[in-house]
Amino acid sequence: MKQKYTEYSKFWLGDDFSTEKLDVEDTYGLLKLAGYRRAISNFVYILTGKSIPVRFADKSTSMTDGKVVYIGGELAKGEFDPTVGLALHEAAHIVKSDFSLIKTLWGKLPKSVTEAAKSKFNYNELGDFCKYVLNVVEDRYIDAWVYQTAPGYRGYYLALYDRYFNLPEIAQGLKSDAFRTSTIKSYKFRLVNITNKNTDLDALPRLRKIYELLDLNNILRSELSTPQGRLDLSLKIVEEILNDVTSEKDDSREQTGSGSGSGDSSDESGEGQSSDDSGDDAGDNSDSDTTSDKSDNASSDLDDILGGTESSNTTPQQSEDTSDKNDEYAGLSEKKIKRLEKIMQKQESLINRTNIKVPFDNKVLSKLQALEKSGVNMVSVGGEEGVPKVDCVVVTNMTKELMTTREFPYTSDYSYSSDNPIAAKGVRAGIELGTMLGRRLQIRSEVKTTRFTRLEKGKIDKRLISGLGYQADNLFYQTAVDKYKNVHLHISVDASSSMASKWDKTLTTLVAIAKAASMINNVSVSISFRSGVYVSRGRSGEVPYVVIAYDSRKDKFNKITSLFPMLYPNGSTPEGLAFQAILDHIPQSTYEMDSYFVNLSDGEPAFNPGYFHDIASRHTRKQVMKMMEKGVEVISYYIENTNHLSAVNVKNFKNMYGKDAQFIDTHSVIQIAHTLNKKFLSKANA
Repeated sequence: MKQKYTEYSKFWLGDDFSTEKLDVEDTYGLLKLAGYRRAISNFVYILTGKSIPVRFADKSTSMTDGKVVYIGGELAKGEFDPTVGLALHEAAHIVKSDFSLIKTLWGKLPKSVTEAAKSKFNYNELGDFCKYVLNVVEDRYIDAWVYQTAPGYRGYYLALYDRYFNLPEIAQGLKSDAFRTSTIKSYKFRLVNITNKNTDLDALPRLRKIYELLDLNNILRSELSTPQGRLDLSLKIVEEILNDVTSEKDDSREQTGSGSGSGDSSDESGEGQSSDDSGDDAGDNSDSDTTSDKSDNASSDLDDILGGTESSNTTPQQSEDTSDKNDEYAGLSEKKIKRLEKIMQKQESLINRTNIKVPFDNKVLSKLQALEKSGVNMVSVGGEEGVPKVDCVVVTNMTKELMTTREFPYTSDYSYSSDNPIAAKGVRAGIELGTMLGRRLQIRSEVKTTRFTRLEKGKIDKRLISGLGYQADNLFYQTAVDKYKNVHLHISVDASSSMASKWDKTLTTLVAIAKAASMINNVSVSISFRSGVYVSRGRSGEVPYVVIAYDSRKDKFNKITSLFPMLYPNGSTPEGLAFQAILDHIPQSTYEMDSYFVNLSDGEPAFNPGYFHDIASRHTRKQVMKMMEKGVEVISYYIENTNHLSAVNVKNFKNMYGKDAQFIDTHSVIQIAHTLNKKFLSKANA
C-alpha cells in the first residue's frame, strides 16, 4: 500500500485538510488545490523571507529553474508533506546556492582532479560527476540550515527523506554485498545515502575518509558558509573517489543519467522521471527481506537525517536468490535490483534538481489560474450549537476570467459571457439614480472652517496688533475645522434563487450607492453576493459561497458596468454562515471612520445540510453581534412585497438583525438610499 504523507499538513492546516485524491476536473478539487498552493507559498516565504514564486507545473518541468519552485500533479494525490518538504528544499537552494557557480563548474576544476580522472572520464563526464557531488554537499548543507532555522518544518523534511531516501530497498542495498566495488556508481549510491542509519562506512575504501571530510555534525561550519567553500569540499571528495576508482566499466544496467544539476527546466540526460510514481514500488514490501515496520528502516528523528551517522558495521545481508551477473549487485535478487534501480534514478534526479514534475492539463491549469487570480479561499465555518461545520468558498476579487468558467455560480450555465437582461436593466437604472444621489450626498465631503478671534491664547491676529495701545490684550485666534467622518459600506446581497423576481431593483440600489460613493471623497463601498451552491459532482450537499464583487477602494466603477450585468441569482440562503466567513473583510469602526454592514435579503436562512429555522436564526444573530462588537452598525432590509409579509417573518427578521431591520416594498426599494443618507447625516451630527 502506498504511504500517504499528511501528518504534518494536518497539524498546520487543521482537521479539514483533505487526504483524499482530488478530482482536478471538479470545482471542489480545484479549490482545494489552489488553497494548498497558497499554503506552500506561505511556508516558503516564512522560511526564506523572500517572495519566491510557487507555481503549478504547466509542462514537464524540473522542480526549480533557480527562480521559481514548481509543484506538480502528485499534490492532487494526497502527497502533501513530501511536496512541501521539496518546495522548502528548493526554495532554500534559491536563497543559499549559487546557480551560476554550478553552470561554470567545468572551468573551475583543479589540475589534481583532472589528472585523477584520466582514462576514467572524458571532460564532460567529469564535469557532470563533479556537479553531482557538489549537489550532494549542497543538499546536506541546505537541509541542515533549514533544520536549524525552521524547526517547525522538520516534519516535512522527514516526509521528504522517507519518500526518497529512507526506504526499505535502500536499507537492503546498504546492508547487502552490493555496491562494495570501487566504481563511480557504488560511490554515488553510498554517498547520497550516507545519512541513512544503515550505511556502512567501510563498504568502500575511501568512504570513511569522505564521511570525515563532510563532517555532517558540523556541516554549518564557517568554511562551508559560502558556495565556493562547499565547492572546494566537493572537489576534495571527487578527488578521493577518483583516486580509488581504477576504471569505470560500462554497465548496461546503469540508466540514471548524469543530469545537469544546474536547475535548468529540462533534464539534459533525457531520462528524468516523474516524481508522481516514485513511491509505487517503494511502498510494496511483499518481496522484501525486511519485515519490520517503517520505523525500523527509516530515521525517526531528523538529527539522524541531517546530523550524519557512524558506521553501523552491519554484516552484509545475503539473499537466497542472488544474481552474480554483476558484482555491483551481489546479494540482491533480480526483482530487488529493478526496484533499487528505479529508486536510484529518482534520487539522482532529486539531487540534480531535475526531478520532473507532472504537469497539469492546460484546461485545469487555466481554471486554477482563474481561481487564484480571484483570490479564492475555503473558510471553515459553523460547527457549534447544532450548526453544521462546512467549508465556505470566499472569492475576494470577482474577475471576468472566473465568471466565464463553470466554477462561478452566478453566471448563466448556457452562455457565460452574455448579459442577464434583468441585471442589465437594474445596472442602467442604478447609474442614473446614483448620479443624482451623489449630488445630494456631496455635503459629506464638505469641510467647514470657523475662526475664533480675540482669545487669550493661540496664534497672533495681526489685525488686532494696533489695538494694543487701547488695552486690547486678547490678540490671539484659533481655527476649528468640522468635517464628516469617512464612511465605509459593506453591502451583502442575498443572491439565492428566490431573489430572481427582485433582482433588477436590488441591483439598481447597489449600483446607485456605488455610483454615489464614487463621486464622494470620504465614502467607500464594497459589495458581496452570497448563497449556498453545489460545487462538486461527487459530493452531496451545498457549500456557502461568497464573492466580493466590488470594492471602491481598489476597483474602478467600470467594473460594475461591465461585470454586474452578467449576474444571475442562484442557490439557497446560508446567511450567518456566509457572514461568519467574511467577518475579517468588514472593517471595524474607528475614530476616523464609521463602518456599516448593510444586508439585503428576502427571507429566513435555509441551507442544506441542517441549517434551518431556530438554529440558523440564532447563528445569524450571533454573527451580527460580532459585527456590532467591532463598532460596525448593522442595517438590514427585507426585500419583499409588503403584502407577502407575516408576523412570523417580521419577528424572525428583527430577531436576527435587531432594531434597525427595515421592511421595503420591492417596488420602492430605492427607499434604501434615502434611509442611508438620513443615517449618515444623523450619526455625523450626533
